[in-house]
Amino acid sequence: MNTMASQILGIFAVAIMAAAITYAGGHMARRMGRPWPRAVMPFTIAAAMVGFTIWNDYAWFPRLQAQLPDTVEVLGTGTGLKGMRPWTFVVPVTTRFTAMDRAEVGRRGETATGSVLLVERGQMTRLVRMEFDCAAGRQRPLTADGSAAAWSTAGEDDPAYRVACGGG
Repeated sequence: MNTMASQILGIFAVAIMAAAITYAGGHMARRMGRPWPRAVMPFTIAAAMVGFTIWNDYAWFPRLQAQLPDTVEVLGTGTGLKGMRPWTFVVPVTTRFTAMDRAEVGRRGETATGSVLLVERGQMTRLVRMEFDCAAGRQRPLTADGSAAAWSTAGEDDPAYRVACGGG
C-alpha cells in the first residue's frame, strides 16, 4: 500500500472511531436526560481527523528514523510548508531527509563508495551511489551503468563525505 492510501485509510479509521465514541457518549447523555446538540458529532469527527493529520505530519520523521538500523546515519533534513496544512507555517514539518548506511560503505585504498538515500514523504525513496576520494576531499555521483560524473569538492563538513571517509 502506498503512503497516500495508508494516510487516507488512517484518517477514515480515526473518523469512524471518533463517530463511534461520540455516538456512545451522546446515547449515554440522552439516557441521563442531557442530550447533546446535533452539531457535536460532525465537529468531533472533524476535530479528530484534523488532529490525526497534524500528529501524523509531525510524527512521520521520528517514526521512520526509529525504524532505521543503528548503522544508518541521517545526513540532513528538509522542511516543507504546505498551504493546505496551515500549521506548517507556525512550526515547519520535516518532509524529507538524506541518510547513509555506514555498514554499506566500501573502501578501496583512499577511495570509498556508498549510497545516499533520498527519502521524501509521499514519494519513492531514491538511492544515489557516490564515490569519495578521501585523500583529495572530492566526491562524485555514479550512474547505474558504473560511469561517473566529474569530481566536485567535498569539505570536512559535508556529512556524506564524513560518513564515507570515516570521520563520522
